[in-house]
Amino acid sequence: MKNTCLCFMFLSFCFLLAKCNKNKSYLNDDIYIVNDISITDTVVGKNLDFDGAYFGMMKVCDSEMIFFNPRFPDFFYSCYNINTGKQTAIFFRKGNGPNEFISVTPIIQTYKEYGDFKSLFFLQ
Repeated sequence: MKNTCLCFMFLSFCFLLAKCNKNKSYLNDDIYIVNDISITDTVVGKNLDFDGAYFGMMKVCDSEMIFFNPRFPDFFYSCYNINTGKQTAIFFRKGNGPNEFISVTPIIQTYKEYGDFKSLFFLQ
């Protein structure tokens, strides 16, 4: 018991000595302080008015805006054209019948394949 306690104290002391080294640098280069930032471009927002239900998690790809919300009454996803504000599609109808779904995951990542935007979903 006494040998175990001495061994533990020795290892703890060695660990403390190794961690107290202040000469370690975690950056690859020097730190530069920037006092003045020149503004080159100004971004101005634009109001978008959509027809229909547009709330929940949002994903924008090209000229389409896709909303995901499990509180939509009959579907999980609603897609709108940003330029016209019109609803272009609804996806994943709710229900237990054919071509209907109980739950769908939100869009986490999109990618482009052969010029088309794609995303992966987990469907139940």
